[in-house]
Parts: sequence; structure tokens; C-alpha cells
Amino acid sequence: MRSEDGITLLETIMLIAIIGMLAALSIPRAGSIAGYAAHATARQIIADMRYTRGQAIATTKNHVLRFYTGHTEYKIFSVDDGAEEQVGQTRTIRDNVTCSGPDEVIFYPFGNADSAGVISLVGAENQYDINIVAATGRVY
Repeated sequence: MRSEDGITLLETIMLIAIIGMLAALSIPRAGSIAGYAAHATARQIIADMRYTRGQAIATTKNHVLRFYTGHTEYKIFSVDDGAEEQVGQTRTIRDNVTCSGPDEVIFYPFGNADSAGVISLVGAENQYDINIVAATGRVY
């Protein structure tokens, strides 16, 4: 009777072939990660705008999302009788993403925004537009 203590050369070759195929499939995906920078930035800005709108409704105070230095960073402010207080931290837009649109968006206690507009984000391969509906404050 023969014991089965090790692996055969054929099993080793098959394992190396499977690992090679998996590596070949993952390399093209790794190259396109830079293309997702604009998408990730757009999702972050949308989340922050929705948060800003929610804070305006919850606190019954105006809240502003304001872009700075050529749209490379932005901050959220709570506005009470003309005095502004920063809410949260300063957010930075990634270096390989170009942002254009209004310099600020104000959300009022009823959830509506000061004006409608579009914020455009352009990355290496893609462009994403963030739309703001003034009457409802909807951001998408």
C-alpha cells in the first residue's frame, strides 16, 4: 500500500497555472484604478452635500458647502445670524480630478437650496456631474 504524504509535480504545475491566470485577469483592473478617482470624489461630495442639507433641516439653521482655492478643497459651515461655524473637517479634492461649478451651495432649514446648479468633476477617463435642484435641495 502506498501512502499519500506529498503533492505530485502535476498538482504543482496546475496550481501555478491557476495562480498565473488569476494574476493575468487582475492586472488590467489595477491599471484603471486611477480612472475611479473622479467617481470616488463625486460620491464623497454628494454625501457631504446631503449631510449639509440634513444638518440644515435638523438644526433649522442655514448650512453652506463652500469650495476654496480653485475648487481643490471644500468646507461645510453652519450659519447663525451671520456668524459662520465650520462643521467637520476640510475636505480635499484629489490632485488628478478637476472640479468646476458654483463656489458655494446654501441649504435652508426647509431643505431647499439657494440655486440650482451642476458641479462637474473630470478625472483621467471619466466626467461626473453632480446636480442640485433648488426647490427641493435634492442632490444627485
